[in-house]
Amino acid sequence: TDEQKRLAFRFLDLRRPVMQKALITRSRINQITREHFAGSGFLELETPFLVKYTPGGARNFLVPSRMSPGKFYALAESPQLFKQLFMVAGFDRYFQ
Repeated sequence: TDEQKRLAFRFLDLRRPVMQKALITRSRINQITREHFAGSGFLELETPFLVKYTPGGARNFLVPSRMSPGKFYALAESPQLFKQLFMVAGFDRYFQ
């Protein structure tokens, strides 16, 4: 299909003006959003995408470690744990 060709040749697809306009618009919206929250006293914090794998709970998407063969990380399911850590540490106004 046409979409499959576009994805196969993504580097060419991204040259199309409509695609470039979408990326530029998204970048500008992100920039304005960051400026708004920072100007309102919020702190931008980043939480990990990969966390230590713990068995049990929901089904995890495992990612093998390159540095430690045979060990795995898991994609973080929810930022809830990190939110709780930030709030207890006194960072009650943050965004990510």
